[in-house]
Amino acid sequence: MKLPPLLPLRVFEVVSRHTSIRSAAEELCIDHTAVSRHLKSLQLAVQTQLVRTTRTGVVLTAAGERYAAAVRRALLEINTATSDLHRGHRAGSLSIWSRSGFAAHILTPRLADFQRLYPGVEVSLRPSEEDPDFSENQADVQIRFGISPASEVCQVELCRPAIHVLASPAWLERNKRPRNLSELRRCRLIQTEDDCWNAWLADHGIEERIEPSGPNAWNTYFALEAAKAGQGIALSNELIAEPYISQGQLKVIDIPLPAAPAKPYMLVAHRDLWGDPAVAAFRRWLTGLMAARQAGVAVRQAAS
Repeated sequence: MKLPPLLPLRVFEVVSRHTSIRSAAEELCIDHTAVSRHLKSLQLAVQTQLVRTTRTGVVLTAAGERYAAAVRRALLEINTATSDLHRGHRAGSLSIWSRSGFAAHILTPRLADFQRLYPGVEVSLRPSEEDPDFSENQADVQIRFGISPASEVCQVELCRPAIHVLASPAWLERNKRPRNLSELRRCRLIQTEDDCWNAWLADHGIEERIEPSGPNAWNTYFALEAAKAGQGIALSNELIAEPYISQGQLKVIDIPLPAAPAKPYMLVAHRDLWGDPAVAAFRRWLTGLMAARQAGVAVRQAAS
């Protein structure tokens, strides 16, 4: 019997995991009618009924269960072989995607230390607020703010910085310091692309939205620069804001809110690359760097 086309096989494997045509379509980023069409063409190719459609979803036949397991193993082998090829091509290189603030304030000033320790590793750093597609080898590792929901990755927590409301000394001299959320709403608030103020409120369990009246900065780094220039109040985690605070360029404004768990920075990589020598070396270096930094912060806070 002739080997079926790869795309219908992949569609069938996704359907077998979700037991839902619509959910499979969402994962594959195609229309649900295309999923149904690929299932039909695969069943015609193998001359066997693999699935039955019911009101509640898709049910695999006994033959479909056996075939799905075999297809899954085959696709996994293809993925592993492709990753091995990728590792061969990328030996001695490390592609990093990172949130721009973390890239600017933490990685860029210190990457030379990593390269002195590992001179054979060629590092490329891309500041990005987006998640890379690890299946397309867009990046080897990512530093993201928040836990990755992807199932094909491994990840480790780097730190959990507190979130601060910040304004420059000059702005505070010209304006009344807000003491609560109601007063903060009336201030000139600097927005970012990720709707930082409303995300902050949501993290604290507050559903009421806020409409920032200040300039729209692309990311936290530019928001802090705008706040330093006296253009309004910014929101940032303490990791990114620390240089501005320590140099007296920005002051922390305490706004009483319901308690909320701090959001973590995570180091993320595809599970197939987690043990790669360059990735493992970077993971050890960065986790050690963040642990030492956190210990230094705790010492400074205790001394103050």
